Amino acid sequence: MNIFDINTKMDAMRQAALQEKNQQYLDELYEGFDKRLQVGSFVRKYIPTPVQPLTVSDEDINKAFAALGKFDESDKNYDCGACGSDTCLEMAKAVAKGINIPTNCVEKAHKDIKKEHQESINAQITNLNNLIMIHEDTANIKEITQSIMSSLTEITDAISSYNRMIADIEKIAMQVNIIAINASIESSRAGEYGKSFGVVAQEIRNLAQSSSASAQQTKQSSTKATNAVESLDRHISQITEKTGTSFDRIGDIVEKMKGL
Repeated sequence: MNIFDINTKMDAMRQAALQEKNQQYLDELYEGFDKRLQVGSFVRKYIPTPVQPLTVSDEDINKAFAALGKFDESDKNYDCGACGSDTCLEMAKAVAKGINIPTNCVEKAHKDIKKEHQESINAQITNLNNLIMIHEDTANIKEITQSIMSSLTEITDAISSYNRMIADIEKIAMQVNIIAINASIESSRAGEYGKSFGVVAQEIRNLAQSSSASAQQTKQSSTKATNAVESLDRHISQITEKTGTSFDRIGDIVEKMKGL
């Protein structure tokens, strides 16, 4: 029970004891006390014991003032009395002696609260500035990823055009190969007169086969490049989506913090 409840309960018991029905009991009780109790039994004599007073140096007092957050004369003579001492000097001496603590100084508590409040404000300002920078950086990342997406689209279009060119080269190589075969047949029919033409036809045929082989290799490289670009496009798309979401969320946080 707190002190107020205890006092209320004790007062109620006193009032009940003073009622008429209890008066006789009390009279008899006090009469019994008067017969049995002797005043001399309660008298005590005390011999004073000398106590060495605590002394503190000026250095100890200055350290106590520092613990109280008092450094100039104005603070050292604030003398509000809320700590239980009449003056700040007496409070500093009490702290130096160890019979009081700095947290009992109301002025120090007030200053500490103001300091913590200002530190909290400064931290919020710093956090807001950092969030604004992150928001701007996220916006830059968002623009860069969108630019990469556009570049990937151009690369994809270029690869598609390149694949069409390869297909055309393969068609040309196949037609040249057919022509070379026909030329070889005709040179064989011409006998002696067609030998030179046959050599040329064979070279054309070799060129057609070489072109076809190069086209096939190029097609394989193009397929790998296409797959790589498609994979990169998927990853960039995911990055763009997540970056956009983060950008919006950070923007909301920044706006809310600006309103605080």
